[in-house]
Amino acid sequence: MGKNKETVEVLWDTGSEWLTIESYLCSTCDGGYDYSPSLGDTFTVKPNSEGERNYGSASTSGFEAYETVCIKTIDEACTSAFNMFIVTKQDGMPGYADGIAGLSTSAKRRKNKPEHSTIVKAWADAGITTNARFAFALNDL
Repeated sequence: MGKNKETVEVLWDTGSEWLTIESYLCSTCDGGYDYSPSLGDTFTVKPNSEGERNYGSASTSGFEAYETVCIKTIDEACTSAFNMFIVTKQDGMPGYADGIAGLSTSAKRRKNKPEHSTIVKAWADAGITTNARFAFALNDL
């Protein structure tokens, strides 16, 4: 993530649409890493965007921001100015994850807020994938 392509460990969530990352501002986060953006480089806070993102067993508070997001295994697979959610408080997120990557293929309008791009759609728009779809392949190890 960001100019320095810092690595974050995320839970892949097929039921949500936000990329939600724990930040250094989070007083209740217990993950192994807390994202610290470089303000002004590739990271920009979205004004008046404070809010909450709730999941089945976790709830988060924070704000929206724009940042460059890359897939680590594909060096050139980056999406710039991606609208994501920065966590400043959380309850219920497991300690082994730094955030949640929502894989929903469409962002729904909620409480009169405009739609935002999902990570799956952003990858397709940037030509990283051929369309806004994803699949998992599971096998015995």
